[in-house]
Amino acid sequence: DGRACRLNEELHAGLCYKKCALLTDGEAPIRTSSWTCCAAHPCSPANEIGKAGMTIMCTGYDIAGDGSCPHDPGACLEDEELHAGLCFKRCALLTQGLRPFRAGPSTCCDSHGLSCMNPHHGQTNIDFFVGGGADGSKPHPPQHSAVEPGPEAEREPEEASSPRVAEDASSPAPSAEGPGALGGLPSKPKESMHDGNVCDDQEELYGGLCYARCSVLTHGQATIRTSSWTCCTAHPCYPWNQFGSVGTSLLCKGYDVSADGACPHEPGACLVNEELYMGMCYKKCRLLTDGAYPYRTAPLTCCKTHGLACLNAGNDMTSKDFDVGGGDGSDDLSPTAAHPPLEQLTEDEEEDEQEEDGDEEGDAEETDVQDDAMVMKRRLRAVA
Repeated sequence: DGRACRLNEELHAGLCYKKCALLTDGEAPIRTSSWTCCAAHPCSPANEIGKAGMTIMCTGYDIAGDGSCPHDPGACLEDEELHAGLCFKRCALLTQGLRPFRAGPSTCCDSHGLSCMNPHHGQTNIDFFVGGGADGSKPHPPQHSAVEPGPEAEREPEEASSPRVAEDASSPAPSAEGPGALGGLPSKPKESMHDGNVCDDQEELYGGLCYARCSVLTHGQATIRTSSWTCCTAHPCYPWNQFGSVGTSLLCKGYDVSADGACPHEPGACLVNEELYMGMCYKKCRLLTDGAYPYRTAPLTCCKTHGLACLNAGNDMTSKDFDVGGGDGSDDLSPTAAHPPLEQLTEDEEEDEQEEDGDEEGDAEETDVQDDAMVMKRRLRAVA
């Protein structure tokens, strides 16, 4: 039937959106942008209906058929759900209904919205990073085989605003070996491996996630983190001795950031040639595109710029080859696939234990402190 999207969706600028006819109860069936629908041709501001929502992206009319973000043409399997542009096996199935809402590539939550920021509501497990189907393969982009593309979709002319793909000869092709002059060989970050900190050296663990250190964010004025958005000058902490910064979009802004300015993440770190996106480590877009599209906006998409300008599909480049890690596969700490942050890159617990066992002549009180530190690390990892 010529469909590249699901029955309740329509194709616009290379992405599948929920049909305007459904969003407007038939009042404005013609989509004119991510956030606007038109009553009839010719379309003008006088006969358009628009809805952006409070967060602009993935709200209002800027949604897919299931209420999530617009996605590449195709569909997920029946036992899958769409998250960040990829099809994952449903959290409801993976957790026997206990945590049915997906909050990250490896995280399922018993609720949705801001309450999922409370780590007690979520469960993180690398086994959740899986696609559906009989083979249980890795997460994947929506599949064209799940809908019938039809001859009309094949004949549809490519518009200037359509997103670029790696096979486009006018776009730089991604390199599996590295980006030429830009380098990009996998290497481990330089971290203090025996300081009891399972996060990056510029981060601290709070609520099971790694945040930028309050001492860095406040230039030493408030060194004690008391929430995702607040830091305290000294104990006891009260409202009058705390600094707070929320930012304009609440999440992943203000003090609610990791060391690189992204969202707080699970304990661990990425390789030097990787970047953190939606809780996963991907090879840097800058390296994959030889600097032409240096900003990652999705697991499969890199952009020339950042912010709202990336909503213009002409600024984007999409390829399945972008869904990779920065490693060379030589060992477990150099994965070739996208992966959660690796705790082994920030703290070497095995060597810590060996050093502790060999220090039998040390002061008994110092040994007790070391034992307590090891127990605390294990507890923190259990929470994460």
